[in-house]
Amino acid sequence: MTIQDFSKAVPAYLGFFAAGSPQTLDLKTRSLRYFVEFVEAEHPDQELTPELVLEFRQSLYVLGKNSIAQYMKQLRSAFKFMLDMGLLTGENPVRPLLVGAERYQPYDTLLTEPDIQRLLRDECPEIIRYPVYLRARAMTLLALTSGLRLAELLSL
Repeated sequence: MTIQDFSKAVPAYLGFFAAGSPQTLDLKTRSLRYFVEFVEAEHPDQELTPELVLEFRQSLYVLGKNSIAQYMKQLRSAFKFMLDMGLLTGENPVRPLLVGAERYQPYDTLLTEPDIQRLLRDECPEIIRYPVYLRARAMTLLALTSGLRLAELLSL
């Protein structure tokens, strides 16, 4: 399978997620666009192999570990979908080892016990208007308890 085959299957893959979250669709689109642009620039006529995918992963070195893991996870998922749906033939060149794991710091190491207690007490500081305080407090509690990403929280 070549990058041309992959590029032809991308619209069908993204169309499957069109009704979902705009942030999710944006992440998938961006991940696939980076991959296509890289391969077209570096290896336009080469078969898509695990070695080529590794080279793409290494080109993402300027990003953080979690971002690289996220892009690689999106790429692996796209290949799996395209292969399962018969849009591509062959095997998934994105090996699980190339994906990596996302590592996030748990909230209990970001906030001290007094910080958490202050959030739960519902005491509005004098320097903030009460409606602004309510909104900020609600968003903070939502972020801590739901695991929303920043982009999802900001889109509310």
